[in-house]
Amino acid sequence: MISASSVLSALAIYTFAMVPLFFLRKREHFLMMGGISILLAASLLIAVRLLLPLEIPITHPIHSWNLLGVAQRFIRAHPDFFRLLRVIWIVGAVIVVTRDVYILIRAHKTCRNYTKVDSPQIQKIAESLSITCPVVVSPQVPGPFVTGPLRHTIYLPILELPEEEIELILRHEREHIRFHDAKFKLFYGVLSAVLWWNPVALLFRKALDTLLEMRCDKKVMSSISAEKRKTYYDMILALSELTVLEEEELAFSLDESAAMRRTCDAKRRLQLLSKWVDNPPQKQKLPSMIVGCCLAAVLFFASYLVVFQPASAPSANYFESEPEVRYHEGFEASGIGEGTFDTFIFIDANGRYCLYINYEFSRYLSYEEISSEAYQELYTFKEGELE
Repeated sequence: MISASSVLSALAIYTFAMVPLFFLRKREHFLMMGGISILLAASLLIAVRLLLPLEIPITHPIHSWNLLGVAQRFIRAHPDFFRLLRVIWIVGAVIVVTRDVYILIRAHKTCRNYTKVDSPQIQKIAESLSITCPVVVSPQVPGPFVTGPLRHTIYLPILELPEEEIELILRHEREHIRFHDAKFKLFYGVLSAVLWWNPVALLFRKALDTLLEMRCDKKVMSSISAEKRKTYYDMILALSELTVLEEEELAFSLDESAAMRRTCDAKRRLQLLSKWVDNPPQKQKLPSMIVGCCLAAVLFFASYLVVFQPASAPSANYFESEPEVRYHEGFEASGIGEGTFDTFIFIDANGRYCLYINYEFSRYLSYEEISSEAYQELYTFKEGELE
C-alpha cells in the first residue's frame, strides 16, 4: 500500500541517507578501500527505496503528536496552500525536465554535426580492446567521452599521442560502457530533476561525474603494469590542465572535461591516482562483499518497518482497565483550548466514546461511565478536532 505518509517518509529517508554518502566521498581512505563502488551502490539502493514508498503488513506507524500533527492540522486548515505546493513542485519538475531534454537534444545535434576523421590506428586499437560501439574521431571534440545510454558512441579528439596512451584512454571509456555509467547518470539526472527542490539530490548529481570517473580509473589502474600506471596518471594530469573551451557540458555524457570542472573532486581524483601509481587498488575480498551486501539488504528492509504518520487518531493496541489522569505531554490545538493531556476521551465518527491512555486506545466507554465522577477530569475531543 502507498499512502501520503509512506511517500513523505521515503523522501525523508532518501534525504537523510544521502547526506552521509555525500560527505563520505571526501574521505580519501574510504575511497582507497573500495568506497567508490559502495557509494554508487548505496545511492542506487536509496533511490530505489524512494521510488518504492510501500507500506508492508508489518510496517509500524509512528504517530507524532507534535510536528506531524501540527503539519496535518495546518494543511487541513489551509488546503489551498498544500495544493499550491503541489502545483509548484509539478511545474518546477516539468520546467527542469524540459530544460534537460532540450540540452540533451542540442547535445545530440552537436555530436551528429561533428566532422569525422578517419583514424585507422585508433580503430585498430579499439578492435584489439573488443570495443564494438562506434569510435568517432573529430577535431571538434573537446576531450574523450562516451555518450548514449542505449547506443553507445565513444568520441575522441585528434590525438597526437603514443599508441600506448591511446589504448589507456580507450580502456577508460570501455569501462564506462561496461559499468553502464550512462544509464546510471541518466537515471540520477531524471531523479534530481524531479527532486529539483532537494539540495541533497542536486549536490549528489554534481558529484556523480567524478565518482564515475574514479571508478573507471580504479578498474584501469588495477589491470595494468606499474609503468603503465604512471603513464595513465600523467595522461589524466595533462587532461586536467587543458583549458576547457566548452561553456556547458554535453547532457548526460561521460565527459572527462566535465569531471575536471568539479575542481574539488577533480583534485581528490588526482590524489587517488597518484597513490594508485605505487600501490594499485586491490579487489574487494569476497567475505567483506558478502557482509556488505547483507548489511545493505538488512538496512533496506528495515527502512520499511516504520512510517511516520500524523497522530489524528491513534490505533488500538493496548488495553488498560484503570483510568489514569496525567499532565506531562504537551498537546495544543487550535479550537479546543489550552492544556496538556496524555489521557483523554475521543468521540469517533460513529459517536462512540474511546478512552485513550498515553495516547493509546484503551477501551470504549458507555455514556454512564463518562458521566461518572471518575472520568470528569478527562478532556473530551471530537472527531476532526485532533486532525
